[in-house]
Amino acid sequence: MKKPLFFLPFIPVDFNKWMGCIFVCCIFTATGFSQNIAFKRAALLGKGMNISWLEQYWRGSEQKKQMDYLDYSLLARRKNDLQRMSAGVKTVRLPICFDRWEDRIAPFTIDSMNYFKVIDSMIKWTGELNMNLIIDYQHGNLRTQKIQQDTTRFFALWDQIAQYFSSTHPERIFLEPFNEPHNIDDALWWQIAEKVVKIIRKHCPNHTIFLGGADYNNLSSLLRSKPIQDDNIIYTIHYYEPLIFTHQGTPWLGGPASTIGIPFEAEGAEEVLPTLAPGAKGTWGENKLYTYPQWKDTTTVYKDLKKAAIWRSLYNVPVYCGEFGSYRAGNIESRSKHLKRIRLALEQHKINYAWWEWDGNFSFMTNGKIPLIVQEAWGYTPASAAPPLWKFSIKEINTGLFFEQLSAYASGNIVLENMDNNKRFATYKIVNGKSTISKNGIPFELIKISIWDADNRLRGTYTWDRRK
Repeated sequence: MKKPLFFLPFIPVDFNKWMGCIFVCCIFTATGFSQNIAFKRAALLGKGMNISWLEQYWRGSEQKKQMDYLDYSLLARRKNDLQRMSAGVKTVRLPICFDRWEDRIAPFTIDSMNYFKVIDSMIKWTGELNMNLIIDYQHGNLRTQKIQQDTTRFFALWDQIAQYFSSTHPERIFLEPFNEPHNIDDALWWQIAEKVVKIIRKHCPNHTIFLGGADYNNLSSLLRSKPIQDDNIIYTIHYYEPLIFTHQGTPWLGGPASTIGIPFEAEGAEEVLPTLAPGAKGTWGENKLYTYPQWKDTTTVYKDLKKAAIWRSLYNVPVYCGEFGSYRAGNIESRSKHLKRIRLALEQHKINYAWWEWDGNFSFMTNGKIPLIVQEAWGYTPASAAPPLWKFSIKEINTGLFFEQLSAYASGNIVLENMDNNKRFATYKIVNGKSTISKNGIPFELIKISIWDADNRLRGTYTWDRRK
């Protein structure tokens, strides 16, 4: 005779203890199942790329509370961008400023429903290319002094956002409730995180959610945190070390980051550091510049990121690097070496990652192209190897700049662009290894100069500091 499914061959003396054992076993089985899902999905993220555009609320008008910020004209270009990057990118992280999708009046109903259609297109196109998509909430408000007001609105927005995306495929659509929380203490942030996850779970019980620490998602904030009571979570970090290199020249950090020309792994025994900018004197930027040589040790990044791998093992949860990158003020050789150094360290620790960003001011590209040297640093093998960079000098003269090659003279072009929006100002011919660049019409800001050979291959970059 077959035994019934729930046949009990014996009844323990203490039935309550026995039932308790079953309950605990079920809990561990369910937990292990959820963790397996999160780990499995984290492992399939592969190389990632941030596409910045849908978070740029500052493009909107104050009269309309910046709710009109979205530039629809870029949508068609983004389809082409996805096709271009699909050969070397598996996951797209899409920052979105949901905070400007309603007029900040209770009950905080989203007004800009047409904006969802833009995300629908990105979901459709990434699906066609077999890519994953992380929907990331950027530029929200969580202010300690107004936390009740801000969380009420934040939770109301996510109730609507999660409901909208509830029918998307949980195997490839991921949700990140808040990018880089800051000016808020750890305990308060994780309380908020647990609450917003519960709201999301009402509509998206099977979607994997990304969460990071309270201090701009940096590594140290994760290390002092513990996982929340939800097992389908991937914990994320943002890694912009060394900050004095990755953020050199960034206008939003101002004086402390105003020193430019900082190299990464320069050739030669000694790395020659630039003179400290006046605006950085007496700030953290001065200290970071003078302690910068520690990063010349090739094991520094590896050891730093190993802490994330240890934390992952300690709590048995997956970890992801949602952002790393460098501002375009760094030269292309240093930026490529930095990209490769961080990428290899992350891969050695089996942490998948996303570069910040595709085509903004931390751009993966130069003058609209992905240089061969960058492709190689990314771990992608291009059809032809990257040519050696030219050695050249650029000197300031009364009329602008004088460019001269220091080795064999060759022909080519010099392109001048705005550092932040990639607007092209001018193109100059290189004749017999020389070129004179005029300052007429060039604004007083950081200007990105890229040098190209006759075959349109990048041979070097230079940052012209017109802020002086």
